[in-house]
Amino acid sequence: MNIVIVSMHSCPMGTPGSSDVGGMNIYLYNLASNLVQLGHNVWIFTKSHEGCTYNTQEYYDQIKLVHFTIGESKTDKSDLFNYTEEFSNLIFDFVNINSLEIDLVYSHYWLSGIVGQKLTQLFNIPHFVTFHTMAKTKSKYSPNNLEHPQREVNEKMVMESADFIIALSNTESIDIRDMYQISQKKIMVFPPGVDLTSFSPVNKSLAKQKLSMKNEKNVLFVGRIDPIKGIEILLEMAKILKVKFQYKLLIVGGGSINSKELIELKTKICINGLSNYVELIGSVPHQQLKFFYSAVDVFVLTSFYESLGFVLLESMACATPVVASNVGGIPTIVQDTVNGFLIDGNNAESFAEKVGELLDNNNLNNKMGLEGLKKARSMSWINMTTQMVDFFEKTIK
Repeated sequence: MNIVIVSMHSCPMGTPGSSDVGGMNIYLYNLASNLVQLGHNVWIFTKSHEGCTYNTQEYYDQIKLVHFTIGESKTDKSDLFNYTEEFSNLIFDFVNINSLEIDLVYSHYWLSGIVGQKLTQLFNIPHFVTFHTMAKTKSKYSPNNLEHPQREVNEKMVMESADFIIALSNTESIDIRDMYQISQKKIMVFPPGVDLTSFSPVNKSLAKQKLSMKNEKNVLFVGRIDPIKGIEILLEMAKILKVKFQYKLLIVGGGSINSKELIELKTKICINGLSNYVELIGSVPHQQLKFFYSAVDVFVLTSFYESLGFVLLESMACATPVVASNVGGIPTIVQDTVNGFLIDGNNAESFAEKVGELLDNNNLNNKMGLEGLKKARSMSWINMTTQMVDFFEKTIK
């Protein structure tokens, strides 16, 4: 098959944890790679940006990553709504100029969904869409979160007009059905996997040495510096933990160490008296993350909402136990008290209690780490992609 993937606002080859680069980008990178391994051709269309890290590798010859310049280089994501028609036309012209025969369009996020819907009308081919996050779920779990005024109505429009919606978890599927009144028949669930060639356990001492880390207890957070990630909860948890533990909370993500987000976060850390307990790392290359996961004792995710939580799977693949919010699709991969702890209500004290338990109890830490590793190894990208391809092929016949 010849597949067009639309990721208008964010390049799938960007550095995770930097602005607008997170789980969705990891998803697209792995999906495209596995589609190619199965013998399909993939064109990915995104907007131009600084510092694209995409490298052509042997079996990536069938992936064509195409950047289009729209707006200004620093145009805010929410303002890209005004460029959706222009972006659609650029893709349409590219396909025609290069005489490409496209079988389907698979768009990601609501902005790309608008683009994908126009393309499917122009080419008369099926349109599949994954939202990754949605306005109504973000408002439910983070009421102070401000969204583009056109987002919610356009999400519903794309859901109603797309041939199929691909959800990442049963929870997300139910949210789409109930919050947007979409027929369950249009929603398919294909849980993603984890790249086990990139994420596997590294000896803790070697990982610490690789990162020049001290031999002390460490807790890790990886993600964008965004209110939906529960950063305030994370800092409150850190304040509680310092009463009992001599430890370090490492925060990976947020762009460069001099980014606006990290400068603001550093100020909050100082105000809360956490300068000796919290270290801001900034964004790191994806291939370096396995050393962070392997070097620490506990991984924590305080998000108000996650469609799945890819970083949890990556940590589990490195045999490091996790403590995470009991929201969204997270319970799909984290089984409470078995391969990690789930926290209800984003309660900082509960987070601190369970993180502290894992810092204190080496036997429990090792047991949960091994159970997490077992779960991660059961979630194969190639199996999920094969199932998705089978569904695509049945749909386009």
